[in-house]
Amino acid sequence: MSSKKKFVIGGIVGAIIIVALFLIPVNQFFMVDSNKSEPPPPTLVLSNNPDDFEINPIKCEKGLEIVEFEFNVKNNLEEDYRLEIHLTLKDENEQDLSKEAKLVEVGAGETTLVTHQTPFNSKMAMCGIQLDNVEKIQ
Repeated sequence: MSSKKKFVIGGIVGAIIIVALFLIPVNQFFMVDSNKSEPPPPTLVLSNNPDDFEINPIKCEKGLEIVEFEFNVKNNLEEDYRLEIHLTLKDENEQDLSKEAKLVEVGAGETTLVTHQTPFNSKMAMCGIQLDNVEKIQ
C-alpha cells in the first residue's frame, strides 16, 4: 500500500475518531456516572401523635430546581382524619429555610402515600415533616 493511501486512510480514521469524541458525551466515554449524586438528605419527623399517626419517610430527593418529598401516613385510629402536615427544608442548624402546609386525609386504619414538590434551596441540609394539626372528619 502506498504512503498516499495510508495517509488518506489515516486521515479518515482520525476524522471518524474526532467526530465520535464530539458526539459521545465525555461522561459516557470514560464511564463516569454524572447522575451519581450524594446520599439523600436526612428527614426529621416531628409529631405530637406518633402512636395515632405514623409518618414514615420514603424519599427526600434533591433535583436541580425542586425537592421531592414522599412519605406514608398511617392512621391507627378508628375514625377518618384530616391532617395538616408541614414540609420544610432545613439548614445544618435545623432552622427552616422554607415551609409548606399539606392537607392529608387518612381513613380509619388506612395508610396514605403522600408526594409533594417544593423549590430547592442550596443551603438545604435536611428535610422536615411535621404533623401540626389533626381534625376528625365528620
